[in-house]
Amino acid sequence: MGLTKYRARIVNNWVRLLLSSGEPNVTEFADSWADGHTVEIEAVEPDSALLALSLCYPREVGFKVISMQTIGDDTLLRDWTPPLEASPN
Repeated sequence: MGLTKYRARIVNNWVRLLLSSGEPNVTEFADSWADGHTVEIEAVEPDSALLALSLCYPREVGFKVISMQTIGDDTLLRDWTPPLEASPN
């Protein structure tokens, strides 16, 4: 299977919440994360791309993929979230 290139828009909800409420940004992330950044990644499928993105931009510190699309395709893949890991028994 070949790789597909994806473009994702990522925001940091913690930064967004702080700035929108008038509070200072006390996170380690730049204010620009409130509006988001565009990131490109290659993966076999969307779920693989999201998993890789979640390693660089973890939900545990406020990051969220708000949109993702295949580059060269106008189809927008909205509100994708990385698959959850299986919980230990």
